[in-house]
Amino acid sequence: MAPLQCGEQLLRNTLYSLQHEPPHLPGCRRLWVLNHLVNATTQAATVKALKDHGVNDQDILIRALNLSLIATLDPSLWTIAVTAQNEARNFMLEHGRREGAQWVLAFDGNQFVTEEAWRLIVQAADRHEKRGLKVFKVPMYRVHQAQDPSWLNASSLFLHLRRFAPHLHESQVAFRGDSPHRYQPGLGYGRDNKMELLARVCGSGRFRKKHFRMWQVQAEQERQAALQQAQGEQEGQQHEEGQQGRVEEEVRGGESVVGVAGLPEIDDDDDDGDAGGDGEGERAVDKGQCGCHREVGLDAGYQRGKQLVAYDCGYTIRLWYFPCAEVDVHKMLLKAHYRSQLRDEGTRRLHTMIEQAIAEPHTLDPHRKRIS
Repeated sequence: MAPLQCGEQLLRNTLYSLQHEPPHLPGCRRLWVLNHLVNATTQAATVKALKDHGVNDQDILIRALNLSLIATLDPSLWTIAVTAQNEARNFMLEHGRREGAQWVLAFDGNQFVTEEAWRLIVQAADRHEKRGLKVFKVPMYRVHQAQDPSWLNASSLFLHLRRFAPHLHESQVAFRGDSPHRYQPGLGYGRDNKMELLARVCGSGRFRKKHFRMWQVQAEQERQAALQQAQGEQEGQQHEEGQQGRVEEEVRGGESVVGVAGLPEIDDDDDDGDAGGDGEGERAVDKGQCGCHREVGLDAGYQRGKQLVAYDCGYTIRLWYFPCAEVDVHKMLLKAHYRSQLRDEGTRRLHTMIEQAIAEPHTLDPHRKRIS
């Protein structure tokens, strides 16, 4: 969704994963879900790339959306129905359960898993299985530049990757096959989708409800939140003046956020409210169903000069955005509020595209009357 994601991001990142991820993940059946791809040309090219790299038809799942159905909805629901993130995640969960999977990893698109990461994820699944837990979080790191096989490939190690993906962002979520939990349908793009689920599963006290931004929120509430954020940024700027070049640990509402000398500061309240916090440092077993990572090891990879280590629950690498030229890349990487603005602009552009497609279906795809 431009402007945050341009340059055929999906196709380029899919090709990269096909070419450089481990060709086989032991004990795993890897499926590819194409969820409501608006551009039919991109969908066809993505399917071709998958098949060219040996992916079977049975492992390519396409969720197509009929444009006539969109036209019957209230216009305020168009972008929610088209993006349908949680519906796609629930689709993956149900598919895995029907197939009898022991664990279902309904990960987001544009993820990359190394051999090391997969080994740690499997170990975490086994450990949580023994503890009787049905959900656990797998941390995700975003790369800060376009990925290159010289540093991101099947055999890459976490210690080396942190140079190119230094900051933790929203975790991915793994579900045991018999877990009854589902994502909440009807939440908009980038509106705390995973955080809402984790709050229900792991206990609301473990997660930051104050950061929920559901799509139904009233304008006055958003105005107040923006005002509080501006005040917080001003206070934070004054505080940072005396903290340059130091390793410091800040406790925010019971959450540990570690800042490391030599790395740029980052706005941690990302996407689903799950960056650098969100109960990362807690076991979150209030209901006996959820496991969150910091059981052993270091949560952010650093601890006051000690050795950098990987998560004990594995990790994924989020591949590059390929943003449009108009985007301030440095600001995009470090400020969640700016990324939120870019997503909102993308949502507006998508709404315009849907509106045009409903009025003139041939403008979207001259051969079919489907958004697919």
